[in-house]
Parts: sequence; C-alpha cells; structure tokens
Amino acid sequence: MENILQFKITLKEIRPLIWRRIQVTDDYRFDRFHQVIQIAMAWWNYHLHEFHIKGREIGMPDDDYAYEFPNLEDEATVYLRGLELKKGDEFTYLYDFGDHWEHLVPLEDALNQFRKAK
Repeated sequence: MENILQFKITLKEIRPLIWRRIQVTDDYRFDRFHQVIQIAMAWWNYHLHEFHIKGREIGMPDDDYAYEFPNLEDEATVYLRGLELKKGDEFTYLYDFGDHWEHLVPLEDALNQFRKAK
C-alpha cells in the first residue's frame, strides 16, 4: 500500500525564504522526485543534481564526472519507499554544482492514502 509523503522544500541561504510544499507517493524513484522538485521550484532542469540522505549520495550518473562522485547511486534505481523515511527526517537536494542551489527537504508527514474519511 502506498503512502503519500509530504515534503517542504526550502532553498537555503536565500532571503526572503523560497519554499514549496509537495506530496508524492512513496513509490516514486528519485529521478521522478527530482522532476517534481524541478517543476515545483520552477527550475529548468539544465544542470546536474544530487540528493544527500542518510549518508547516501543519490543522483544521475554521468561518466564524465564518475571520478568526482565514486559513491553516487543511480537515482533511477532508488525509491523513496526504500529509505524508510519517518516524519521529521530531512535531506538535501543540490541543483547546479556551479551555482550550488542547495535545498533542505524535510518530510513533514506520511499519510496513508487509503485513510477512512471521518
């Protein structure tokens, strides 16, 4: 059974704060999750990116940069569900290694999508 994960994405070191709240199901792979963040934050998907979560580096492998990211896991093979995230867990999403747009991504809530209505 899928859960709905609610995240708050905040662009770090920017004032005023720029943030978005999103919900996705826990069966999303990180490549799809990246696309959701791109749309939510109005980025153009022109640059490399990576996630740092629970001591792991997850992103899009690129043979030209493999030596710089020897521990990078392929985002097309890692699912949100597989990380067993709990409310309050947070990670970072880095977009554009040159400009270093770093985002803080805490999990605000995990909702069972089949909850009974009251």
